Amino acid sequence: ATAVECVALTSTPLLAPFIRIAEQQNEDWATDVNARLEETTGGAVPSIWAMRVDPSHSPAIAHAIACAENATLGDLRRDPSCRDRRLDCIALLLLRAGEPVVLPADGVSLALADSVLFAGTAEARRLQALIAHNVKTWDYVRLGIDGPDGFVWRMLFRRRGQGVPASRS
Repeated sequence: ATAVECVALTSTPLLAPFIRIAEQQNEDWATDVNARLEETTGGAVPSIWAMRVDPSHSPAIAHAIACAENATLGDLRRDPSCRDRRLDCIALLLLRAGEPVVLPADGVSLALADSVLFAGTAEARRLQALIAHNVKTWDYVRLGIDGPDGFVWRMLFRRRGQGVPASRS
C-alpha cells in the first residue's frame, strides 16, 4: 500500500471493509458505484469520511434516537439550508453490530453505535457534521421545524401559541 492509502485506511477505518467487499463485486457493480460517485462530486475526487452514531460523535442524532425518534440515512443527506435538496454524498457502508450493509438506502433507520462510511464533497461533509451536532439543524432537516433559537425566542413564540418545541440541547 502507498503512503496515501495507509493514511486513508487509518483515518477512516470503515474504508478497509468497504474495499474488501468492493473487490468481491462484479464489474457492473463497480461501474455503477463509480458513476454515482462521479455524479455526486461532479467528477472530482470524493472526500471519504465516517460518522459514528453516538453521543460524542453525533449528539443531535443520538439524542433523537434515545428519545425514540426515527432517524434515517436520508436525513443525514438533506441540505440544512433547504431540506428538499440532497447533500452531494452517498452512503457507501453501514456497519451495525459488526454486520456490514453495502450501499444502504436512504430509508434505513439509524441506531446507536452504527457507523456509516460516506463519500462526497468536502462541503457535504461539513454540512453533515453540522446536522449531527446541532439539534436545531437536525430538527429542520428531519421534520422541517425551523424554530427559534435561544431561550427568550422560544418563550416568545410559545406565548404567541406558535407551538415551538423546547430546545433539547
